[in-house]
Amino acid sequence: MSHKELLEKIDNAKIVSFDIFDTVILRKIQKPVQIFDIISNHMSMGTNFETKDFSTKRQLAEQTARDNAWIENQRTEISIEEIYKEFRVLTDLDDGKCNELLTLEISLESLFCAANPYMKKIYDYCLENGKEVIFSSDMYLSYEVIKTILYDNGYTNFRKLYLSSKLNKTKSTGEMYNHIVSDLSVQPKDILHIGDNHQSDIVQASNKGLETYYYKKCLDYEKKNTRSDVDQGVLANIIKGIMNNKIYSDRSDIREDFWYSFGFQSVGILYVSFIQWLSKQLKKDEIESVYFLSRDGYVMKKVYDALHNNTENTVPSNYLYASRRAFNFASITGIDEETINFLCSGTSRLKVKEFLKRINIDYTAVNEVIKKVGFPDAEHIVDSGKDYAMLRDLYSELANLISSNALKEKELLIKYLDQESFFDHKKVAIVDIGWHGSMQYSLEKMLADVKDKPVIHGYYFGTYEQADKYINNGLNIQGFLCNLSKPYEHYSIIKLCVEIFEFIFGAPHGSVVKFEQHSGKIKPILDDNDMNDGKMKKLNSMHEGALEFVLEIAPLLNGLNINIDTELAVQPLKRILENPTKEEAEKLGDIEHAEGFGNIYVKRYIAKPSSKLLIFKPKQLIREYRNSFWRKGYLKRFFRKI
Repeated sequence: MSHKELLEKIDNAKIVSFDIFDTVILRKIQKPVQIFDIISNHMSMGTNFETKDFSTKRQLAEQTARDNAWIENQRTEISIEEIYKEFRVLTDLDDGKCNELLTLEISLESLFCAANPYMKKIYDYCLENGKEVIFSSDMYLSYEVIKTILYDNGYTNFRKLYLSSKLNKTKSTGEMYNHIVSDLSVQPKDILHIGDNHQSDIVQASNKGLETYYYKKCLDYEKKNTRSDVDQGVLANIIKGIMNNKIYSDRSDIREDFWYSFGFQSVGILYVSFIQWLSKQLKKDEIESVYFLSRDGYVMKKVYDALHNNTENTVPSNYLYASRRAFNFASITGIDEETINFLCSGTSRLKVKEFLKRINIDYTAVNEVIKKVGFPDAEHIVDSGKDYAMLRDLYSELANLISSNALKEKELLIKYLDQESFFDHKKVAIVDIGWHGSMQYSLEKMLADVKDKPVIHGYYFGTYEQADKYINNGLNIQGFLCNLSKPYEHYSIIKLCVEIFEFIFGAPHGSVVKFEQHSGKIKPILDDNDMNDGKMKKLNSMHEGALEFVLEIAPLLNGLNINIDTELAVQPLKRILENPTKEEAEKLGDIEHAEGFGNIYVKRYIAKPSSKLLIFKPKQLIREYRNSFWRKGYLKRFFRKI
């Protein structure tokens, strides 16, 4: 039955009845019975009871309680108190310990509950159209517990809540429907009942004359698509449950935006694992304040703040505008070999005037020097080895001008750091994507002569072995996914396409070109040449999806003190990078990656074959393949094209 048909049924009804669990309320776990395993992990018991037996004994206690209720007075429902009464008999635990477990179970049930976003819209539609709403459920939890769960998830406006645990009548036998019709003094046909259990919510309700709508539970959809019977552990099932709810809950036939889904299903989990690792390092190293460097730190800070919302003893977070160009250039004190290597860096073919523009030198003012070192003019493209030799000579000739410009930028940058309270602490952290540690090296080099500067710890998503030279020089540098290119299996994932990793840690603003002072305040000057509207839209949508995943899972991780293992976190993106679907190869391959620094950029697609006719031009095909940032994505697209 379609979404449109559901709305039509609501329009024709006077009262809309919603089932609760797996309908308006979803659990953030693939197998709800695993909540018992979580309870086991949180138990502290005497030697007379093994915690590993809790799930088995708890389920047996429930079945015993149901059997006894039927034998004694033909009741088809029980209460959670009756379950734990039998549990006490099975385990010989005292009343105090059983009450602790009962309270813990209720607390965890509530923690795992979330509003079904699709059904919440349907609920709102009912209210907007003047329909009376009721809720009905076969559930052993108490009236007050269920009411609180509904309220906590936005279902605050309803006429009645009917529970089997309070009424001793169930939907499964049809008795609850008789009670509802009588209690509301309406005709059965005036009620539309929506639920996920075909027998109790559809067959029994229809037998009693109610209109029905079958909302197939998310897990039933998931079973058709994957081997959901495989037990992958509690955390994996929590993640799977959250994913299932997101993928299968909506029945409106509106296709989810690719970038939002990519963020929710593949990126958010990686953010969370990284920030959990970071939080441990900050605590271990006694960091006083953490600075997320732009632009890669933009989403990192959002995730950090989301995971630490209302958490005590959290290291304060800051967003610090920074860039490779701003830090490196400001650290220049003289034109040595290292400085010239930086000034000549980049893989893009640039004109002489573009190389000079990157460091704020007007080429028209130095035309004579340009010609003196051998260039015909400032429009000449630096390409050959001879060209780069002349470029190095040009920088040497302009040493005084470069050093003067660098000193001015250094003074402004130090004022900016002071403005951001960077010097108010003895020990601070900077956080960035990585890879070589050169940003941190330049920052510390620039601050070498500053008194009372803090000790800086650098934490990165990943670091390459080249960062070892900075560590040997005394820098504090640590990597998450890989540290100094180890372990190799993680390093190799990044190398499949560094540019995609840089995209997912992007920010919806341009890179810092330099700093300027306005009305006594230091502000960054940003360049937006590498961030067009299309790329911005993709990035924002991906971040939205990823951050929603973070907000979904954060209460569980914090409440249960669970950390997401690196292997589990990187798996979704690893699968995409190694074996993308056609859509993934096309969408990600169409991202434009901008190379350069300052306000000079050259853009190239990450993986986009120029033509299917390249099959007849093997040399050009091989060259284009080798030059692509993401070779596996390129191959997937090319061979699908032909």
